[in-house]
Amino acid sequence: KMTEISTQSTCKLIPKVELHAHLNGSIRLETLSELYTNKYPTKQLPLDPNEIPTLERCFELFGIIHDVVQDINLIKRITKEMIYDFDAENVIYLEIRSTPKSINISTKEEYVLQMLQAVQECKEEGLTIEVGIILSINRAYSSVIGWETLQLTKQFIDKGVVGIELSGNPTVNNFNDFAEIFQDAKSCGIPVTIHYAEVKNYEESNDILKFSPDRLGHGIFVVFIN
Repeated sequence: KMTEISTQSTCKLIPKVELHAHLNGSIRLETLSELYTNKYPTKQLPLDPNEIPTLERCFELFGIIHDVVQDINLIKRITKEMIYDFDAENVIYLEIRSTPKSINISTKEEYVLQMLQAVQECKEEGLTIEVGIILSINRAYSSVIGWETLQLTKQFIDKGVVGIELSGNPTVNNFNDFAEIFQDAKSCGIPVTIHYAEVKNYEESNDILKFSPDRLGHGIFVVFIN
């Protein structure tokens, strides 16, 4: 037990770089519970902190988070809390991934601005952690929405946004549905990262490798096809 505590303390002291952190996946449990109770005062949050979720369960949980985050100002709050949490773990560089959304009457541009404002406020409040934003194209959505995300990335690149990615449920749609968007991003010099080989879809995985993104995420089921 003492060895475990010592290892945890040592790991916390080591300066770290976190390149794959999703905004909704990093929401504080107490924040999620608060928002859920505000919307559903007679219900209990359907989440066991000790459960080991399946892939399907993960996307169920993301659905719950999307459902209760219905105020654009919450994006800044959740982003700030996330930055403070990673700073407390001695992360010195953090990249936050999120899909821009229109929340109520707000725009996707406002969504991105809320995240960037959170980063700026953390700096003003004395945090030294460096933060970059990666805008996500959710593969469950249409390519039309993907093109909108690319335009936002072009608008904010080098203004706090550092790249674009493909993420979302890996069992829905295909990388090739969005390949033209990412080719456009590459031609503009925008760094591209792709969620890769999260499920057994070897043909798609090979297509992603042929595309040669700047970075890959996950790579759980990797098989090379000649």
